[in-house]
Amino acid sequence: MNTHSIVDGLERAEGEEPEFTWSEVARGFYAGSCEGNFVGYIERNARGAFVAHDMQSRVRGKFPTIDDAIENLTAFFLSPEEPEEEV
Repeated sequence: MNTHSIVDGLERAEGEEPEFTWSEVARGFYAGSCEGNFVGYIERNARGAFVAHDMQSRVRGKFPTIDDAIENLTAFFLSPEEPEEEV
């Protein structure tokens, strides 16, 4: 199976890392993008966990902090491999 990262097709200077932007668009709801490409979203559930969803709205895991959820979705976006779920 031949897999590739979505960022493989993004144009940037050699050695330059892709730029990610995360915004809280509603209370407890965060959306992420990378150079104009939708990365996914994170929602805080009633128990306080952060649930990460990829760009196709598939759950990628539940995490204790927003930073952990962002790290998971960023890793998934950059790599064809599945990042490990923490919670």
